[in-house]
Amino acid sequence: MITFAKLARGLVIIGLLLLSAMQQAGATCSSRPLLQRWSGYGDTGIGVSVKVVQEKLNEIQGIDLDVDGLFGRLTKTAVRNFQRSEGLSVDGIVGPNTWEALCSFPTSNSNNTPTTNKICPKKKIKITKFCIDGTRADVGDEAEIKFYLGGRRYYPKFRSHCTQTSYGYCDVTENGCLHLRNAQWMKDAVENYQALTVSVREHDYLDNDDYYAVIKDWHDDTCEPYELRVATDYISKQQKKTCVGISAGGPIKAIDIGASFESCSTWEDPPQSFVWYIAVEPMDE
Repeated sequence: MITFAKLARGLVIIGLLLLSAMQQAGATCSSRPLLQRWSGYGDTGIGVSVKVVQEKLNEIQGIDLDVDGLFGRLTKTAVRNFQRSEGLSVDGIVGPNTWEALCSFPTSNSNNTPTTNKICPKKKIKITKFCIDGTRADVGDEAEIKFYLGGRRYYPKFRSHCTQTSYGYCDVTENGCLHLRNAQWMKDAVENYQALTVSVREHDYLDNDDYYAVIKDWHDDTCEPYELRVATDYISKQQKKTCVGISAGGPIKAIDIGASFESCSTWEDPPQSFVWYIAVEPMDE
């Protein structure tokens, strides 16, 4: 026998199912609220629109975001990659222009072919070159350089790495560059995407001097390899400037990694500086 209580409970369940269906039906490009980092957390209504964005990004980019309605770090990165590929302002915010670009694509990816916008969050890095610009660094025949990366001794590790007047220090001449041949990729020290620190210790007969540079916001989820360059004044020991560049079948050009770095295409080594050249590539899976 169907009682009133059972009937009422059934009507409530039906109502909830209809509400859910209505929300899902509204999860289309017809609703285009402003979405950004943390959207959808604690707001299921906005979360429905976040799911639309996530589904669109998965279809367009051939990636595998969780369609959970939560605008997290990976969703923001995918949005930034999409904006970059479409020539939009790269801010990670889904506004009117980004919505329009997303919704102009077909609603399905029939062959599920990945695109060049695949996300590669894990990185490996290495110092490829070190230059001394100027002639007042006191690093000639009587001084040598040892390299540190991420706070760890990095180079040289073997006699064969470079010419060494003093063991463990590479001879570097003023107004010259040292190519760090056979330098190893560093992986475990950079997986948390913390600020990247590079430093050198200058050794001579009297004492040792340390010079360092800190690169914040250096990480990007692009699958393209890119290069960082950073310079520190060797007289004041003050960091001077940083650039970032990516080579994609042509001249080096800038990429947006969330910091006010200049493009390496316009870079010139500043005078009286130590300059580090750092390669960044996706981690091998």
